Amino acid sequence: MEKTQKLILGALAAVAVIGGLGASGYYHHSHFNKNVTINGVKVGGLTSEAAYQKLASQKRSNDVYLNGKKIYEGTSTSSG
Repeated sequence: MEKTQKLILGALAAVAVIGGLGASGYYHHSHFNKNVTINGVKVGGLTSEAAYQKLASQKRSNDVYLNGKKIYEGTSTSSG
């Protein structure tokens, strides 16, 4: 193999690796990791906008429990 062919193949391999790392980085910056929950709501794999929409549609009871017994009944709220 010629020196220039080796150089071209090496450059193409480097571009492929850098492109793969860039695509992976973009995905992880725009999506939540698997098995992530916020306030008990599963948002793993969702974008931040989709997670916000899912959280905004959920009602929270705001009840307070101590040793498994409800000691305070709060008003229901929703995110927004």
